[in-house]
Amino acid sequence: MQERIEQLMAESSRLQGLRDGAKSRVKATEAQIIQITESVDLYTKVVAVLHTLLDLMLKSKAEDLASLLTEGMRAIFTDKKLSVQPQISVKRNRVNVDLETIEEKAYGEVQGDVMEAFGGGIAVSQGLILRLFTTLRLGLVPLVVADEPLGALSEKYRTAMGEFLRKFCAKTGLNLLMVTHITEFLEHAHTAYNASINGEGETTYKQVRCEEPDPSDEEAA
Repeated sequence: MQERIEQLMAESSRLQGLRDGAKSRVKATEAQIIQITESVDLYTKVVAVLHTLLDLMLKSKAEDLASLLTEGMRAIFTDKKLSVQPQISVKRNRVNVDLETIEEKAYGEVQGDVMEAFGGGIAVSQGLILRLFTTLRLGLVPLVVADEPLGALSEKYRTAMGEFLRKFCAKTGLNLLMVTHITEFLEHAHTAYNASINGEGETTYKQVRCEEPDPSDEEAA
């Protein structure tokens, strides 16, 4: 009988040890759960803050671009009341920025995507300004090469466009190399060449304009 009692006491001690070990593991697991929960909560808050910061940065950049486009449109199309506004939305967890062009008319407003609602000169003008702005913002080599970018621009607005491009490049330090048949732009270029092809298909270039940048261009921009 005594031997049986000792066996039971030993078994009881073993079970108590197992119970104490289990309690210890439970406490450790609970501590880990609390730590993980706190980490997840912190991560969620950090992600929320980053999303907010990114949204603010994106909104700021979009507004800067819209402001520049508005300034350009009003400088070029002086007989129209044009403006550009950014439309920011989230689709499939991606932020989308649409630039909506608005023209104020006597009977109301015309607004929408520049290609669909306006097209022509307004669209190609915005396209070129967008290329200039993107080159600057991305810190790329300050050179934009454009082949006939403004072919759809009406003759009525060519002089104003030339003046705007000259002032913009003077102010930002950006170089615009434009290939064009529009002679009005020649008057506003710092340097210009006339290209001709002979009967053998050889191209020759003749400099027809060369002048130093005018400080007044930068001040007026």
